[in-house]
Amino acid sequence: MLLDDVSGPTQLGSGDSWTSVSHAFGLVTLDARTSEGRGRSSSSIGVGGGGDGWAVRLGYAALRDDVTALGGTMQSRFGGEDETRMTAVSLEGAADLGDWRLSGAMEAAEPRLKGLDINGLWTSSWTLSAQHPFAGGVLRFSAAQPRRAEGGELSFRAPIEITKSGRLIYEDRFAGLTPSGREVDFEAAWMVPLGDMTTLETAIALATQPNHVEDASDASAFWISVRHAW
Repeated sequence: MLLDDVSGPTQLGSGDSWTSVSHAFGLVTLDARTSEGRGRSSSSIGVGGGGDGWAVRLGYAALRDDVTALGGTMQSRFGGEDETRMTAVSLEGAADLGDWRLSGAMEAAEPRLKGLDINGLWTSSWTLSAQHPFAGGVLRFSAAQPRRAEGGELSFRAPIEITKSGRLIYEDRFAGLTPSGREVDFEAAWMVPLGDMTTLETAIALATQPNHVEDASDASAFWISVRHAW
């Protein structure tokens, strides 16, 4: 999608590395994937299957992020260094319905933020997509919720008062980690070949409650590109 989830798996770039292997045992396929770059790495294993016009996969993944707290900041606000470890379970599927190709995925994950006292933190994310032949190309409609904390509480000692002698007084504080809103992204994209080696792609996207902030203004984006393989 045009709107990228910065908390998601490593996005490959120049100098990054990746590995992907799979093997089919009749109707069942086992796979393993890894990617690494820019201080982040992810690995996953999965089991899937399918038939005429449909496919499904159950996966387990691990993410290591040495530079951010799932694409943002958390530990650095308390004088530490942002760093995350996360494990996740996902379910993906796709099916043909006439001329339409429907696909979707959902994930539940447990992040661990080093150096912080956090209890009950878990996240959710999902995507839905439908594509159809159109004007010599493919028209695709997508909706997605980027990874969002669905529960969790942060415990910390905070300075609340200073005495006349200059001594700080601390008390335990608790902060919920569930955000005020829920971001949902929508996208419409059209891809058409202009030749054997050239492709035209256009996309328009809308994000409601960006960054899961209830009062945030909607964000939009437009993309047009021409790709050619040399």
